[in-house]
Amino acid sequence: MRKIFILFFAAAFRFILSLRYKIEVRGLNEIIKKNKDLGGSVFIPNHVSFVDPVLLFSLAWPKFKIRPLVVEFISKYPLAHKSLKMLRAVLIPDFETSVNQYKIRKAQVSMDTILDGIEKGDNFLIFPTGKLKNQGKEQLKGSSAIYEILQKQKDIHVVLVRISGLWGSKYSKAITGKSPDFLKVVKESLFNCLKNFIFFTPRRHLVVDFELDPKELPRQGSKVEVNQYLEKWFNHYTDDAGQIHESEPLKLIPYSFISNELPQAAPPKEKKLNYVNDVVAKEIEEKIAKEIRKILDHSKLTVSADSRLGEDLGMDSLNIAEIVSWIFKNYPVDTVSFDELHTVRDLVELAEGAEGEKDETKEENQDSWPEEKNRPDPTFVSGSTFQQAFLNICERMGSSVAMADDISGSVSYKRAKKGVLVLAEAFKEFPESHVAVLLPPSVGSTLAILGLLFAGKTPVLLNWTLGPSYLEHMMKLTGAKRAVSSWRFMEKVNHVDFGSVADQIVLLEDIRSNLTLKMKLKGLFHSFLSSAKVLKKLKLDQIDENANLVILFTSGTEAKPKGVPLSHKNVLSTIYNCFWNFHTECNAKTVIYDILPQFHSFGFTVSTFVPLFSGMRVAFFPNPTDSFGVAKGAKRWQVTIFPIVPNFLKKLFQVAKPEQLESVRFFTTAGEKTPKELFETLSKMKLKGEILEGYGLSETSPVISLTRMHKEPKGVGELLPNIDAITIHPETEKPLSKGETGEICVRGPNVFSGYIGATSSPFIEIEGKSWFRTGDIGYLDKDQTLVLTGRLKRFIKLGGEMISLGAIEEALTTEYKKRGLIRDDVPSLALCSDETDSENPKLILYAIFPVEKETVNDLLKTLGFSNLVKISAVEKVDEIPVTATGKTNYRSLIGK
Repeated sequence: MRKIFILFFAAAFRFILSLRYKIEVRGLNEIIKKNKDLGGSVFIPNHVSFVDPVLLFSLAWPKFKIRPLVVEFISKYPLAHKSLKMLRAVLIPDFETSVNQYKIRKAQVSMDTILDGIEKGDNFLIFPTGKLKNQGKEQLKGSSAIYEILQKQKDIHVVLVRISGLWGSKYSKAITGKSPDFLKVVKESLFNCLKNFIFFTPRRHLVVDFELDPKELPRQGSKVEVNQYLEKWFNHYTDDAGQIHESEPLKLIPYSFISNELPQAAPPKEKKLNYVNDVVAKEIEEKIAKEIRKILDHSKLTVSADSRLGEDLGMDSLNIAEIVSWIFKNYPVDTVSFDELHTVRDLVELAEGAEGEKDETKEENQDSWPEEKNRPDPTFVSGSTFQQAFLNICERMGSSVAMADDISGSVSYKRAKKGVLVLAEAFKEFPESHVAVLLPPSVGSTLAILGLLFAGKTPVLLNWTLGPSYLEHMMKLTGAKRAVSSWRFMEKVNHVDFGSVADQIVLLEDIRSNLTLKMKLKGLFHSFLSSAKVLKKLKLDQIDENANLVILFTSGTEAKPKGVPLSHKNVLSTIYNCFWNFHTECNAKTVIYDILPQFHSFGFTVSTFVPLFSGMRVAFFPNPTDSFGVAKGAKRWQVTIFPIVPNFLKKLFQVAKPEQLESVRFFTTAGEKTPKELFETLSKMKLKGEILEGYGLSETSPVISLTRMHKEPKGVGELLPNIDAITIHPETEKPLSKGETGEICVRGPNVFSGYIGATSSPFIEIEGKSWFRTGDIGYLDKDQTLVLTGRLKRFIKLGGEMISLGAIEEALTTEYKKRGLIRDDVPSLALCSDETDSENPKLILYAIFPVEKETVNDLLKTLGFSNLVKISAVEKVDEIPVTATGKTNYRSLIGK
């Protein structure tokens, strides 16, 4: 049956293609006559347009039954998934959009599948570059797939295929200069076909050449030799006059039979060089060249600024990913477009931070909130557990909009309830009690978290920025066996090493596609029941308010992140406190903007569930570092309350236009100290909004204090209701009087019960009451306003993340001791932070032995530290100064 369907589709495609294309096939019949069945072969074509795979499939079936190698995003289009599954297609990740450990592992699995299939006699269709060509000439650069196959399958049949005539098609890059929007172009083609009464559509002449096992193919040659031969074979085009060209001539065909008007092709893109500093650029260029030689294991390789990464240096996509990853690790780079990386000079610009014009041509999604005339005003809906509170707010809000993002659009409480209860049926299939979540803030991540809760699971929210060893530690500590993520996230997240967790990822898209009819009907049935009946049906009515709701993690102020279990009572009390603080300013039009990751308690509690459980609309944006996108979203969703960390707010103010933020009434900041300059910038931009600064920790769910609305900011605000605070002497641990500076200790319903698997308690008993020691230094004034004056522990905040200087120093000492560089009698290295620029503290390593900054950063990466941890400078010193008691005198070092 499967073969009959495929034959039908092949015939259908041949007919459809014939309406637009006049196809001349050369060499295929000769191959068919000579070989009844190639049995384990690769068809290797050039890649001009999105039509190529459909064209070759229609020509090669039914004789060769080729299995295509398809970029994964194609399978996400309607009907494509089932069609590709029928063809037994092998999916590969798209390395043009991003590179990460998850994709690299999937690519290797795909290659193993191909090699195994060849052994079994399968035929594969493989485009060597894996992407459309950018110009008339096919360039393989450093592509390695074909070379790897030839090395491991030496006797394999090779069929080379050259497609001519599609350069100039709207399915190629010739028209726009970039990959076309496939669905959009298909719709345009259908319209053009109907406009030409189907059979009168102007036809494009195509020539498809096949050649079996060319004798000149250097099967045992190097990767460069193999690619050079393939390029030479592909780039042999004959025009209508019979002239041979190395670059395919542009061929433009009118879209209408009654007009000779031709489409306009995009002019070649000229890249302007814009080095910030020529001296610095040259230094960076030398370091990049050194790293490229190391990656390619070629110490004598000639590398210059104009060396092309693929053609001259032979770097494939994974090699390029390695050098970009090295740049991310050693230079302050946030984002990268791989399409723009062609030469070493491009890499230098990336590392140096060359100022280019921001692309403002990207079409802005204008979707906003639907009109809601009878939307109820926000209110705090009671419930002793998260599940009960969610069901209660859904009953109250009904069809009112709950949340929105660019992917899902607007989602009502009614729809969210149904989605959560259906997902819960799928999550019940997981045998373990704790399930990790690896997602950016979005409608999907919120529904996934709630779905796990309704399945009786405890969500474990992973901070993927901390590095592979910490991720693995989080999974092991909680007993989580899998991490729920999404294809869209994995498709875009750049240069994140997930370690072994990459093998434990399950995708929401796969979970949804595997939902059975029974699961869907059961979830739908539950969505019509009352809150009490749903809780009883799902056996969630006996959950204690002190039971664990979610597992978050500290940012690693010690050797490893600590697991912070927050109870239903902890988080719901904070939701109540936050709503109490804002309720007089909230109405049916209030919108909270959620751009912060939900693995942060600030993002989880304040940005996501305060609005959701209070009946306020919440708009998500997945990437807080994309300040341009954040600003556009703020305007589109008409944001009124904006939780954000100061570092992100600073970058937002640098790029946002005042009109994009004019709807914001309150910027609520936390995570690090809010500098005075942000208040000044707010005033200069003449924005109506206020900045409200809060303070808290993951362990306090998180908010302890918040500056009040319409008041002069003071400290980090007044304590919220039901929260008590005292200060104690850091050494004697004796309580201090109000106004005296000491270590801040807090208690209240929002404070957690203790770390997972901890051997020591973070609490102190004072006069029969248990207080949580925050590790921060400050005091309470007479108005119950909390004022911070410093840090008790040696840690700093980078990008909103807590970074432990002691943990880094200890790890380096241990590693260098193994190498015989550490003395036993005196300290040999010390790590300090230069906080001259309080917004961007720099890590300075002092050592009594010579070591390069790049070498240290490589080592830190190997040891599993986050990409945020980058040594800015290494200072060689004769000795590490110590105090009278033999402890390292850090203050003396900083003063050197």
